[in-house]
Amino acid sequence: MWDNSVFEVNSIEFVGQWISLCGMHIPSSFNCMIVSVYAASSVKERADLWEEIITLKFAFELPLVMLGDFNETLHANERSSGNLNLSGSTSFRRFISDCELVEFNMQGHRFTWFRGGSMSRIDRAFASPEFQL
Repeated sequence: MWDNSVFEVNSIEFVGQWISLCGMHIPSSFNCMIVSVYAASSVKERADLWEEIITLKFAFELPLVMLGDFNETLHANERSSGNLNLSGSTSFRRFISDCELVEFNMQGHRFTWFRGGSMSRIDRAFASPEFQL
């Protein structure tokens, strides 16, 4: 799935909504954690996910790259309807802050999810500041 001469995996952790690879980028000897997320549609289940990843981040104390379908928006303009789930958005924003993550500036389309006339930006990528975005 990955090139072992570029990234050496030391451990794999996973729970229902995420999987993480801890390891080292071989060319730079940079240790980090990569987390892939597929968040549930329930605000409560996503809040549980945020807590699990916060625990994971501080247990391993490694710079973090996290990407995937977070199933949540940060701002009203990230939904075509303009409707914001304030509880879910606030929880997501707090999670990003608690993990000290910076969002990658994605190029291309404004929205990442489409169904009928509804559109949202729910797919994202974040990293710890050590990645110097």
